[in-house]
Amino acid sequence: MPFQESFKDQTSRVYRDIHDAIEKQCQYYVSEHCRVQSLTLREGSTVAVYTLRAPAIDDDQVKRVKYAVFNELAAKNYPMEFVSERKLQFNPRTLFLKESVTVTCGPPPNTLILGSQWDAEWTVNGVIIEPDETHSISNNYPERKSTLTVSKFLRTDDGFYECKLKSTKLIFKQKETFTSKAIPLIHVKPVRGIMNCDFSNKIKLECSVNRPYLVEFIGSDYIALICFSEEFGNGPLGFKAVADCKNNKVGERTAVCKEDGKFGDLQDSCVLAPVYELLDQSEALNDFTLAAFLEQLKTVTVRHAKDITNCPATITSIVKIFNNNILETAGVLTVDEAKDSWTFLNGNSKNETKKSDDTEMKSVSSSLLNFFERMTTHLLSKPFSITTPHILLNKTTFTNTFQADFNSSVEINILEADEGYQSVTVILFASMDNVLSARDENNNSYGSISQRVVLIQSDAEITNLSLIFHASDQNFYDLECVFWDFSLYEGLGGWSSNGCSLVFREDKLVSCNCNHTASFSILSSFSLISLFNITTSLIAAVLSMIFLIICLIIEGVTLRRMSQNNPSYFHHVSIINIALSVLLTLIWFIMRLTMSLPDTAPACTVVMFLIHFSYLSPFFCMLASALLLLYRALRVFEGRLSKRSTLAIGFSVGYGAPLIISTITIAAIAPSDQDIQENIICWRNWYESTAILGIVIPVYIIMAANLVILMVVISKILRRVGENAAHAGEKHGLVAAVSLALLTMFLGASLSLETGFMVPAKPMAIYFGLFVFQLLEVVFYFLY
Repeated sequence: MPFQESFKDQTSRVYRDIHDAIEKQCQYYVSEHCRVQSLTLREGSTVAVYTLRAPAIDDDQVKRVKYAVFNELAAKNYPMEFVSERKLQFNPRTLFLKESVTVTCGPPPNTLILGSQWDAEWTVNGVIIEPDETHSISNNYPERKSTLTVSKFLRTDDGFYECKLKSTKLIFKQKETFTSKAIPLIHVKPVRGIMNCDFSNKIKLECSVNRPYLVEFIGSDYIALICFSEEFGNGPLGFKAVADCKNNKVGERTAVCKEDGKFGDLQDSCVLAPVYELLDQSEALNDFTLAAFLEQLKTVTVRHAKDITNCPATITSIVKIFNNNILETAGVLTVDEAKDSWTFLNGNSKNETKKSDDTEMKSVSSSLLNFFERMTTHLLSKPFSITTPHILLNKTTFTNTFQADFNSSVEINILEADEGYQSVTVILFASMDNVLSARDENNNSYGSISQRVVLIQSDAEITNLSLIFHASDQNFYDLECVFWDFSLYEGLGGWSSNGCSLVFREDKLVSCNCNHTASFSILSSFSLISLFNITTSLIAAVLSMIFLIICLIIEGVTLRRMSQNNPSYFHHVSIINIALSVLLTLIWFIMRLTMSLPDTAPACTVVMFLIHFSYLSPFFCMLASALLLLYRALRVFEGRLSKRSTLAIGFSVGYGAPLIISTITIAAIAPSDQDIQENIICWRNWYESTAILGIVIPVYIIMAANLVILMVVISKILRRVGENAAHAGEKHGLVAAVSLALLTMFLGASLSLETGFMVPAKPMAIYFGLFVFQLLEVVFYFLY
């Protein structure tokens, strides 16, 4: 009954009922002169502390008074709890882990009226014990007893036990603390061996066990020996020696005697003792013991992290424990310090076989990954997220499509799925590449796992799955989108690309598309061809820039010495404008090959404006030059355009038109955020936006217009040459026209090839073609 301060008032009903009941029963069982000398009520929940005064009184009379007071107050509908001085009875009192024990509660004192309608409640460490495979409860109502039977006592069963026999208003309670004994740890050196019968040579045999157990030696025999070892003992050819484990480990180390007289084929199955004990317990986990077990496993793995990561057998044991849905401690097994142990396990996995569904797995690393895949099918249906230092688990619901970015490492887009309400589970591993082998379906293992491993499972049928991995630039590597196939190599497992394809690789992004769910990553291998292609492209671009700078210097000197009224004045101005514009495009091209571009919308908008302007300017400058050539060839009236007019026309057409087109293009697409393509940073979305047409259409129109204009100019000049001797200006115009025509074509070809660098596939022909056309451009700058 919850305590209230008003109970302390001697005039309150509760105080008077308790006082009267005590005094009444004291006078009945002790003496009519018995009185309540003091009575105090305090919290917990409501506790009555009293003192009796009588001429004579013994312990048995005090007990009878106590039982009678309980019965009387219970009859008045006060909820009473009788805490027995007798403790719960455990049988046997001493037991080892995994043995059976029974615990008896009751009976209450005969004078304590419990009634026939009562029930039993058992708790351990404050948690109610529910009947399961290892715990059963039976009640004996005539004898007023309850019995708890634990058929397989585990470490999670240790603790404080409490039993309550509860009737309507009266509770009888017993309690006791019980702890099982650990299984004895026996250490023998050597575990098994053969000794030479040389009585002059003493051989030390060691056998020890933790207290209070005893050990003894048994058996002997005589065999010829060829291998001798302080660690493994002595033995004949082919003898398999067994050595003890060290440093608080359980298991054994084995070695085989070889023809060279040395022990080889070392196998170490030593498991950290606390982990071995947890492995035993994990075989009988249930809802009642799981929470305490998880806490124990977490404590052990954190406390012994260094020993675990350096011990392959201990890792194998924890992988087996993971079958009981353990996530919190899994990350410890994947850290960089465990890489050597996993390399050892992956190289010695043929003897480790585990059946999972229809696949017989022979690899511990496959078993670990398979545990996570199977775990995703048993999670709660509601969305949730768990983040640990090494593993991220997220379950989300979606309808038709799904998109999310996980830890700024992997972006997942489900483009097509079953209609309706669906769920997807994602597990992102920070360092699973330390666990899994880089072996692919062609049995090549010279590559590496270059991206994080991400596991994706869904209850929907997914046929169009897009993944974008965020990583460092890998221009010089061949990349392959893969998933882990458990069935490869007769159950060892490996990476397969079946159903997956590389969509693009750009700057710090790698995109894949797959038609199924699994555990995905990227395999990479160094590519000399990619290095050669990019190097040659850079060489061509740098050479072009050098020649362009030389061209600008020569043209600048020439322009300073030339009269402003010279007919060729604007021709040289056009050369400078074209060279400057092309120089801008080359600078941009080199940046694309060597630097990472910004990945924010405002920055990309600025970059894309500059790209449009720099690519369009050379062509419009050539268009202006072509128009002036046409004017000179077709002018009817005498006289020439003034310097101011020619410069106005040249700059308006050469720079004004590109500025207007670039501004309109960026303004048209910026509101829809399509200037940043989903799979290529800072490049136009070719499939959802028509922004690329802002470059392509003007360029090809100019190329076509230039060709028509130049055909007219060339025919006009040739006609004059046929009629009379050509003037020097006309000969110069003819050369300029031909050079301009060829330069237009080469610039157009270079632009097309440079655009090819923005798409995923870059055939070697693109690199070679760009190298040739960039060098040809330089030649015609000088001819022009």
